[in-house]
Amino acid sequence: MEESKGGERDPFNPADDSALEVSGGGAADERDIPEFSLCAALVGHTGDVRSLAVGKRNLYSGARDSVVMAWPLDEDGHIDGTHVAPAAQVTLPDWVNALAVKSPAGGEEVIVGGCKDGGIYAVGWEEGGPAAAAAAAAASGNGAKLVVRKTFLGHNAPISSLSWTSEGLLLSGSWDETAKAWDLDTATCKWTLGGHENNVCVLGLGPGSIATGSTGLSVEGHLVGQQIRMWEGSPPKECRSLTDHTSGIRDLCLVDAPASSLSSSPGQCFCSASNDATVRVWSEEGDCRVVVTIPDESFVFSVSDLGAGLVASADDAGNLCAARVPPPPPPPPAAGSPPPPAQQTATVLFKHPKTVWSVAALRTPNGSSSSSSGSVAGDGSAKPPPSAAAAAAAAAAAGGEGDGGGISDEGSVADVATGSADHAVRVFTPDSERFLRGDRLKEALEAVGGGSSSDACGGDAAAVPGSGALFGGRSGGGENLPSTSEMSVMVGAEDGQLSAFACHETGLAKVFRWTEAVGERGAKWEQLGTLRPPVRKVAFEGGLYDKVIPVEVESASRGFLALQLGVNHGDDPKAVADAFCKKHSLGPEYLPQIEQFLFIASL
Repeated sequence: MEESKGGERDPFNPADDSALEVSGGGAADERDIPEFSLCAALVGHTGDVRSLAVGKRNLYSGARDSVVMAWPLDEDGHIDGTHVAPAAQVTLPDWVNALAVKSPAGGEEVIVGGCKDGGIYAVGWEEGGPAAAAAAAAASGNGAKLVVRKTFLGHNAPISSLSWTSEGLLLSGSWDETAKAWDLDTATCKWTLGGHENNVCVLGLGPGSIATGSTGLSVEGHLVGQQIRMWEGSPPKECRSLTDHTSGIRDLCLVDAPASSLSSSPGQCFCSASNDATVRVWSEEGDCRVVVTIPDESFVFSVSDLGAGLVASADDAGNLCAARVPPPPPPPPAAGSPPPPAQQTATVLFKHPKTVWSVAALRTPNGSSSSSSGSVAGDGSAKPPPSAAAAAAAAAAAGGEGDGGGISDEGSVADVATGSADHAVRVFTPDSERFLRGDRLKEALEAVGGGSSSDACGGDAAAVPGSGALFGGRSGGGENLPSTSEMSVMVGAEDGQLSAFACHETGLAKVFRWTEAVGERGAKWEQLGTLRPPVRKVAFEGGLYDKVIPVEVESASRGFLALQLGVNHGDDPKAVADAFCKKHSLGPEYLPQIEQFLFIASL
């Protein structure tokens, strides 16, 4: 793990925290990002939702309760509402860290789950398949079931990532520092790629091409060796190493891009998500074309392509972010050297109360807007299917089956689902006609919020006048918020006054500042951002804490450890890290890594 950033700053001093969460880190980018709002709240898991994948008729979620759930999509590939029940579920032998779905044209859909025990389990439908399950769920009956069909054994540490090659092989990455390829029919390992640094994420690219990413090794308190490797051939041979990231790579996903934009051929770009708080977009040749900076200097666990040039990410600070992937800058005068990458800052779409492990674009194979053969890394990210050209190549290689087809509507922006440490799956849409509003929105937020969720936002909404009503008076207010439609007839008391107004279209409260400008602009209310709720304590191991953060370490003697740590504002991070290491019998070499987790959680 890399050293903490921030100099002498006390990472648990909330003095500089703002009571406002302004949606968007970059001024120029935000106007290009559509507004997303909650359209579905899916409650059923009893553990962290670590992985998501999208099939033809269902959104699949895998969690630390060892359960895979299938949430039914409607005929348009959407999922809406506050009382959505899973169409089916199946319990696997251990925590579900990764999911992948194969939806061959005319064939049976296969769901693959990778678990903490190192096993990979192929799950299928019985009693009529997903169509029967969807019909039964609509009728509140017991329909088709999910059952384990095959087991893939070979890894000796937790599975962290799953994907598909264009030839139809299943790819897996593990904490055992290897990537493997499997024949889905025979459940046999075709080849193994070793030599990685710690945890491995995997991604199938074009024909005969794959990419792997590693999280790096801790050497004397410093992280070294993290990189993306590009491989070609069968069995694959390493052809290029990409070392731009300064911390561990957590996820990889394909990006649909026109040939004139980021790549010389459509569908061959890919994204990487990293603990260095960036998402990078790479060309098919392995040149970095775009660097997206994520707010809060967060560990980015998951990335997914939303279509229409938008990429979504999820991180340990609870952010669901989006960024517009721009065309690359013009080539430099010097021949032979790639152009410098374009720089973007992500926009925060939603702040979850806890860590977001996974993000998945709902890009269905019928092209209406949802992911078909989305595969998901161990951190939960859904991989969109290849473009039409890549899907056609895959279908030809797989005897016409393919992975369910590509996305037909390049101009549409998909809904996006998140899997969180608060055990909930949330679905957000850019379609304002499907926004949850009023009582339905309140009901959904209460369903996924719960009384035990910690507030990862920090700050205090009471600092903004008129904010009490939004959070049921918890911030000390209680007055009713004026509507944004009333702003034109309301005048601020003084220059710089902050006030909250209810936006009834979205059910959220927006914060505005009164500006007594003169000249052409005149005095007016200027929007700053979206109001966030006050901090609530969370119960953990007999105490109350401001936050409970996930801590994942790899021990040479005990293997992969997924732990949790309760912290409060004002705690000494060195003392907290020292106590944590002693409690869990971890040596002093783990102290810098634990302190880094604490520092990131404080931002």
